Amino acid sequence: MQLITESTNPERDSAIIEASQGGAATKDIADLHKISVGRVQQILRRHKAGEVFDLFLADGQQKVGVAQVITSRGFIHACQLAMREYRASFARLELPSWRLVAGENAIALNDPSLAG
Repeated sequence: MQLITESTNPERDSAIIEASQGGAATKDIADLHKISVGRVQQILRRHKAGEVFDLFLADGQQKVGVAQVITSRGFIHACQLAMREYRASFARLELPSWRLVAGENAIALNDPSLAG
């Protein structure tokens, strides 16, 4: 399954997280990546609050792995990120029966909350 994050620069964010876990000072990390100290702190907060959602497509009979989504904003946002990534593929499915599922959470692909 593909990994999807809410970050626009996941490679940089991973390097920042690793440097922080290695004991590097926030200012040094910011200088290295040419970003503000506040941005580094925001990335670290988002990482700490992040949840991992293993998303599957299910139609009641089949269950197909879609992606592993990391987000700090919950199940609906994880589904929205997956919808953005796979919009063309999902559009070809017969919408009424297909749902995105992660654990006990499920939402229909045609649910209006996924449009955002």
